[in-house]
Amino acid sequence: MTREVFAGAREVTDKFDGLPEKFALWKVLRVCAWISPFVNHTRKRKEQRTNGPLTTDEIERQTLF
Repeated sequence: MTREVFAGAREVTDKFDGLPEKFALWKVLRVCAWISPFVNHTRKRKEQRTNGPLTTDEIERQTLF
């Protein structure tokens, strides 16, 4: 028995895809870098959370993302 599977490529977009065209790259990186720790803080206990300004590492991770 032979089966053939046809897969079609489909472009998937989300709300973040249009941000670089509307705003400066540095602004997009900073906003996304603030969102990421916020999401992580909601999942951690209060004692495990970190406070303070953004670090260079957090902005670099968003650049790679």
